[in-house]
Amino acid sequence: MVNQGKKDLELFIRSGAILSDGDGYFWLLTEPKPVSAKNENAADLVLWFQDFGGSPQAYCSQQIWRGSWQDLQGQLDQLEATKPSLENPVEEKGLFQEFFNESKTLISSGKLSKVVPYSFKTYNHSLSLNERVYLLKNVLEFSKKTGTYVYGFWNEVEGFMGATPEILFEKNSEGALVTRALAGTRSNLENPESLLSDEKEMSEHEFVIEGIVARLQDLGQIEIGETGLKRLPRFSHLETSIEIKNVKADFQKIMKRLHPTPALGGFPQGDARDILKSFDERLPRKNFGAPFGLSLKGERDLCVVMIRGLRWDQAKIQIGAGCGVVAESEFEKEWKEEQIKIQSIEEAMGLT
Repeated sequence: MVNQGKKDLELFIRSGAILSDGDGYFWLLTEPKPVSAKNENAADLVLWFQDFGGSPQAYCSQQIWRGSWQDLQGQLDQLEATKPSLENPVEEKGLFQEFFNESKTLISSGKLSKVVPYSFKTYNHSLSLNERVYLLKNVLEFSKKTGTYVYGFWNEVEGFMGATPEILFEKNSEGALVTRALAGTRSNLENPESLLSDEKEMSEHEFVIEGIVARLQDLGQIEIGETGLKRLPRFSHLETSIEIKNVKADFQKIMKRLHPTPALGGFPQGDARDILKSFDERLPRKNFGAPFGLSLKGERDLCVVMIRGLRWDQAKIQIGAGCGVVAESEFEKEWKEEQIKIQSIEEAMGLT
């Protein structure tokens, strides 16, 4: 990684983007700009992301760095970091219950098997540049401990940042595609191993596997791995690896096929669109649960799912979480799970 001077780092904090690869290395972009399809095809590295229900947008940068966790953390020590002082949050339990009840009604009618409602915890707070440095340093530390993927994109007035355990897909230079079904959650205080024998959680997880396979089955022979546990500090998830070899489809085509998986949308995926749109009209989700990734021409594609993070603008900070609702789901249990997820994000960001 090229050592950046203090002014270069300040410019990155003012307008930048970051994505880690899960192996302790990062790509950093300063002042990323939208690019046309022509420039996108010519660039060696393209950043892709979108709002949950939007269209993919490509970004490039004239200043791109690649380095290790130690490189980045050491350079960030040059900058002043200030912990945000957050008070009096607004939560949306009533609206979440509306979403939950509507989901259960559709499931009971047989129209859907699974829906993923969501909520946000909102703080009225304007995030300073020094506070961005604080959040980034903390999320880097959390990523190092947990093997999660740091992601972020921001400009002078708004942005988002987080450490997600979920990849949408990864593809290497030989065309080997890997994605992972990640669904089903249990607090580590409640014997997470019991997830593997929990009928409700396993059923939800199977919907995710089925939805992913349906979207990818014409790209090649699919190999489904064994289901195990993805352990995080506060809770664990069910996780299953899904692989295909010799995939010819490009980054954007794969992203459009997979997003949203039933882990963040619903099942069947197509039939869940209307209720997801209804949720969004009442509580805009923007980029929560949307894809975010980098395409390195001829080398590697990596796309993660934007969960376990926060977003901000000039007036507020929001932390989002979702939960999978199936026939057996109970409202208070799912609301409690929402709060555990949000609390875990606050801990990862050093906000507690």
